[in-house]
Amino acid sequence: APPPPEREAAFDLDAKAEAGFTYRIRWRGEARYVDYMGFVPRGANTAPASASFGVIGGTGERPNNPAGRRAPQQPGEYDLIIRAASGGIIARQAVAVVAPNMGFEPVGSVAPGSRVVFTYRGPDQAGERVVIARPGDPPGQYGADWSFGLSSRGRSGLRVPAEPGEYEVRYLNASRTEVMFARRFGVGVPFQDADTTGVAALAAQAAAATRADPGQDSMPEVEATFRLPEGVPPGPVTWSAVPLDPDLPPEAWAPQEPGAEGRGRFLPGRYRVTAIAPGEVTFEAEITIAPGAPASFTIPVVPVVEERHGSTLTGPWQVFLITPHNTPQSPVPMLGLQLARERAGPVTGTWTSRPALLGAQRAGETGPVQSGTLAEDGLLRLTFSPPAPPGGEFVLSVRPYGIGYAGSMSAAGQGVRVALWPAGHDLPELGPLRTALHGPAP
Repeated sequence: APPPPEREAAFDLDAKAEAGFTYRIRWRGEARYVDYMGFVPRGANTAPASASFGVIGGTGERPNNPAGRRAPQQPGEYDLIIRAASGGIIARQAVAVVAPNMGFEPVGSVAPGSRVVFTYRGPDQAGERVVIARPGDPPGQYGADWSFGLSSRGRSGLRVPAEPGEYEVRYLNASRTEVMFARRFGVGVPFQDADTTGVAALAAQAAAATRADPGQDSMPEVEATFRLPEGVPPGPVTWSAVPLDPDLPPEAWAPQEPGAEGRGRFLPGRYRVTAIAPGEVTFEAEITIAPGAPASFTIPVVPVVEERHGSTLTGPWQVFLITPHNTPQSPVPMLGLQLARERAGPVTGTWTSRPALLGAQRAGETGPVQSGTLAEDGLLRLTFSPPAPPGGEFVLSVRPYGIGYAGSMSAAGQGVRVALWPAGHDLPELGPLRTALHGPAP
């Protein structure tokens, strides 16, 4: 019998990718949310579960498309595949993973103790960080001021040492065992940088790493209209809509002028529509816009929840790093917390580190919550201090969001946006949560 015809599938990725960088890869074909996608060694049919290879995810009706995958960290010859859960290969494309174009902008000489913005091009993965060290120091030895690469997004403001001399700004891997790239500079001493390569040149060298067919994802836009329920007092209404599907462009819709109704053009898909009426009354709904279907929606009011946060604060919690809109990465577990609170008293408890916080070798490290307060307005503030490195005080500052909290976690003047969520409960939808933490998508 002749072999069955190959099922249609295609990847929105060029034949080259940069090692360690994450790509939003759009695919076409018959793959399902339970099937696998990612990079495998050339000719292989599977790979260990990682940021490079894993389940497509999503739902049966809407599998994740595009799906974020990190190119392997070692350059070489690979295949990008879709593998059915039953084991068959649905699609295969050869991809050459090339050495990444990473580096810092030239720094030169800066004043002792000053705050300097270091510009760089790097992979910006969870746990990776920007630090200042003396040339020759081991990777795990660096100054008190540092920042997570993921939250810096190519610009990291750090305070340089007060002692004059020659230093280097470094980009460390997540386990802080490797300096991925570095740049020397002077503090209070003349320094001539012979290398003039800047971030723009690095980006230009990498510009051809992935290219999409401009027309392959085009879909007709639909004009939609949003209204408030009857009986709402007249007045200016502020409208916004956040896309919920991973295959939609991440930009939020937000007309500049308020109006009694909202009107705009949208690609088909799911959106969360929010309206703020006079008196800060909030209306919100999740809607689906489809070609050929009615596109006029009435947005209901959000009921006021009377239950106060803090009444169920006692118990296990998880802290997740929430990446920005344009970073296709799932929430990253950073911290486990066991909290307790009696009536209106202080919040006490213990913390347990996850690999992304202090590195894989220190995962499971525990300690006490040094201080914890829950203010009348719902602001929850916790502090704790892991032993060096990195040392210093970590501050978790979050406000009520759904059944949990959302806000920031900071150390040494640098912070990331996080969600504090009850252990054992699924996180809320990422689109609205990212908007609440990072603002509307760019």
